[in-house]
Amino acid sequence: MQIDFSEIDTSAYNEMAIAMFIFVLGIAAAAWLISAVLSQLKVPAVVVNTIITLIVLGCLYYGARYFL
Repeated sequence: MQIDFSEIDTSAYNEMAIAMFIFVLGIAAAAWLISAVLSQLKVPAVVVNTIITLIVLGCLYYGARYFL
């Protein structure tokens, strides 16, 4: 018995890949912007890194729940 892969609709995969790409770029842009603002406010690097890490992990958690 052979499986006919030509009948599988991959358009949903393509749309999901584009949405995930935009989501990851959004996370990177938000992290960059927040780190730039915090560094201008003379916040110590340890605090900035912790805040950025928590924001990125929260966004990835939300993304995993949304996309999966």
